[in-house]
Formats: sequence, C-alpha cells, structure tokens
Amino acid sequence: MGSAAWLLLGLVVSADHGFTSFSVSAETRGSASFQEGSATVGFTPELSIQPTADVGWVAGALRADLGYHPLFTLTSAAPALLHRMQATGEWRLSPGRRALVDQQLSFGQYDTSLGNLGQAGDDPFPKLLGLGIVDYLTSDTAAGFDGALVPRLRLRASAGYHVSGGLTEAARAGLPLQQGPRLTLELQHEATRRDSVSGYLKLSGDRFSKDTGDRLAGVAEGGVTWRSTLTRDLGMTLAAGAAAAASAIVGGVPVQLAAPVGSAGLSYGAPRLRFTVDANYSPQVDAQTGTIFYRAGATASSEYHPRGDLTARASFGGSWSVAGDNAGDRSILGEASLAWHERNLEVSGGVRAADATQASAHATELRAYVAFSLKTAAVR
Repeated sequence: MGSAAWLLLGLVVSADHGFTSFSVSAETRGSASFQEGSATVGFTPELSIQPTADVGWVAGALRADLGYHPLFTLTSAAPALLHRMQATGEWRLSPGRRALVDQQLSFGQYDTSLGNLGQAGDDPFPKLLGLGIVDYLTSDTAAGFDGALVPRLRLRASAGYHVSGGLTEAARAGLPLQQGPRLTLELQHEATRRDSVSGYLKLSGDRFSKDTGDRLAGVAEGGVTWRSTLTRDLGMTLAAGAAAAASAIVGGVPVQLAAPVGSAGLSYGAPRLRFTVDANYSPQVDAQTGTIFYRAGATASSEYHPRGDLTARASFGGSWSVAGDNAGDRSILGEASLAWHERNLEVSGGVRAADATQASAHATELRAYVAFSLKTAAVR
C-alpha cells in the first residue's frame, strides 16, 4: 500500500475537505451441506458481522480513499475472521485525464461458498475452488492511466502485481502461493454517440510455489471489443480475440497452447427493473496446480423494485472447466433475496446455493439467511 499510503498522508495535511462513512451489517444463516447430491452432512447455524469504515480526502486535483471491511463469522462456535482493506488514489491531470493507484488486500479465513474475493470489476466469475473455509491471502496492487489522447480516442493502461494463495503452510499444500505481474492496455474509439470500438491487450505471468517444485505460467490475450447503446435502457458488449498460454515446472519443458477468446454482455436499466447477463470463454491458470485450462463462465443478476421501500434481487454465477487437466470441474453460485429499506436501514432475507465439483468430488451447500445493514456518512 506504499504509494497510496503516502498520497493519503499528504492529503490529510492539505485536504480541502474529507468524508467518512461507516456501516455495520449482520447476518444469521442456517446452512445444510450435501455430498454426492443426497447425503446430508448436517445443519449448521452461522452468524456473520461485517463492520465497514471508509475515509477519504480531496485536495485540489488529488483524491484518496481508505477502507477497512472485515468479516467475522461464527460457525458452530468456531470463529473465522477475514480482513479486507483497500486504498485508492486519483490525480486528475486534466478534465479528461487521470492517474490512478489502487491496493486491494484480503487475508484470513475465507468462506469459498460466499463468492469471489477478486478485485471488484476484475473477474466477475466465481473461481474453481472447493467449498469450505480456507486460510487465504489475496493482494492486488495497480497503477494506471485513464484519459483521452485526442477527441474520441481514449487510452486505459494499468500495470500491477498479484499475489494469492494459502495464508499458512498447511493451506498452501492445497492452494499454493501464486504471484506475478499484470499489464492491461485498452485503446477505445468513440465511433458514434452510441457505439465504441476498442482493442485490448492483457498480459500476466505467475510463479506457483509448491513443495513438488515451483511452476511458471503465463497468458497473453488480445482482442477487439464493441460496446453499443441499443436503446436508452439497453446496452450490449461483444468481444472476440485470441490468447496464447504456457505453463512449465521450473527447468522443465513448457506446455504451450493457443485458443480463441470471447465474451458477451447485455444490460438493461429502468427505474423499477435492472438486469445484466455476461458470458466469457478463455484459457486460465489453475490456482491449485498452475496448469492451463479452458474456462467458460456466465453470470446473471437482476434487481426489481415493486415499491419504493422494497427490492427483490436474484443472481447466478458459474465457471466450468471445458478442457485441460481438470476438465469437468465446475463452481456455481446462486442467490435470491427480498429487502426492505428505510433511509439508512435495510433488512433482508433470502436463500443461497453453492455447488462445486472437483476431481469428481461433488459438494453442495444451501443457506437461508436474515440480515440487516445500517449505514452512516459524514462530510466536512
């Protein structure tokens, strides 16, 4: 968090104004686990408490934000704590250009059946991990630029470093430490008021630390993306390209492959109803082995407001390994809920389902929950 922390320190001293926000949410759940689709392992009561604290400062063209969002979970009297921290900084170089720094860090006990820990917006598809609580670490550090080069031509560039894997030696036996650089470049042309076309390049390299020998893996992906506003409420995204990937034990002969990549998305937004649907296909590095496999992913989410104080939500996300050493593995998450909200208070109830298949072992979890959330904010 070095660069973002220094920016925060300078802004505290010279800030024009600052803001703070706090919230606390609690959730009680009852979960039932199944194996091989039928045998009930047990019904388990659970309690989760998540306080959040966010502070920010603005000084001229500089802005910085710092947040801490821990998650405490109590399952059958066994506690688990996941620390989640983020620091971001922004420097507005001109009205249409900005430089960014970002740090996301999570470590502690992570419940894989509750969703994806990845950086927001980086990867919306759940990872292919078995269900359960693991001692987990993930860190993403990035610096970038977003701005217009000339009218209708925009550059987005980001360089960073990723670390993830088991937090303890015992956890790394099944989830090795993965770390390596990331680079993303995108050049976007605003063809019309409704349409834009962009070319992108993504590069990643990783080293997996394992007892049986370290493994190296790299992926290079490039393509073209078309974004279109079909109507005032409806938007569409289509992307297609190619990827090259390689993986090898250090000192060994690399396994290389080339494959097409593609993605599609549809979003609808109206005052009472919103929904999004996304799908993609691309090669990916297996977080548990460091080998390359082909993954297909899909997500869908919707939000409906039957009246001003009620919100119904439903979401689905899935990942499937369609080729590679772990072909047939899959991870699926789904949720449906109904929430009542009044000013800063929200009370909700719903059900969640998680299903995972790994190495022919199948597990399912069902959860019913009741939750509340209270938020406050202040500006000086």
